Amino acid sequence: MDMARKAAHDAIAQLKTGDCGEVIAFDSVPSRVVPMQTVGALDPLFAAIARIHVGGGTEIFPALDAAYQDIARAPAQRKHVVLLTDGQAPTAGIKELVQAMTADAITITTIGLGGNTDEVLLKMIANLAGGRFYRVMDPAALPKVMVREATLGDR
Repeated sequence: MDMARKAAHDAIAQLKTGDCGEVIAFDSVPSRVVPMQTVGALDPLFAAIARIHVGGGTEIFPALDAAYQDIARAPAQRKHVVLLTDGQAPTAGIKELVQAMTADAITITTIGLGGNTDEVLLKMIANLAGGRFYRVMDPAALPKVMVREATLGDR
């Protein structure tokens, strides 16, 4: 969790004033840690990220749906979601949701942290949504991957 917080911190640090950003933490339910907003001062965003804590369960669909609802309304030219998970999740509805996001020109990159992720699901999401898939076994490498995605977006 410390590395996930650092990764989110470092990714947000790449945003420039006027960019839009959001951080949704999820376990069995999504939580908008940093609600979708046009970035100004970064310190309040960093403080919110520092308060993310470990929960239980892995429910990707509600978190991805929350991201979709928010990013679809965001005043941004480029709309890119980075999905980070360390586990397996129910897959019902995810393919259709990703297809809807893709139809709205939203790309998704997925990051599987550790050896217990559903790589088939994460690769499917990334492939359908024009993003990339990363398998990260060493948590210390996570911030570098997140920064890369924050700066690459949907190139």
